[in-house]
Amino acid sequence: MLQLSKKSDHHRAFSKKLLALFESSPLAQETRDEAFQAVLADNERLTEENSRLQRETNRAQQKYSKSSLKLKECEDQITMLTTRNEELERELEEAKFDLDKAQRQANKLDYKLYTLAKVGNFFTSIYNYSIGIEPTEVGIVS
Repeated sequence: MLQLSKKSDHHRAFSKKLLALFESSPLAQETRDEAFQAVLADNERLTEENSRLQRETNRAQQKYSKSSLKLKECEDQITMLTTRNEELERELEEAKFDLDKAQRQANKLDYKLYTLAKVGNFFTSIYNYSIGIEPTEVGIVS
């Protein structure tokens, strides 16, 4: 608002200078009046145009301010989502590592079970052989 007040003061001072210039002019009164009226009309038109442009500038500044605020909110949201995405990627990598670790342990246990089953079959075969049972009679095939 201070800017508009300064502009109004500037227009008043300009109008006073114009009036003083026309009053001191050596032109005929009628010519001075016509020129003065033309200048006043142009001055009024330019003042209206200036006011319209000022309103348009204010609207554009408000729109820019809102857009800047919205942009900042979007940037903050992008930062937050990027951070969350990185956290989830880390958690996924940790879960994959844990899954691989569990899979390796399961494979080790499977191998141990297989080895124990083989050893068990071997000892069962020896036992059965020692008591006189053939391996095909009990369904054990080495």
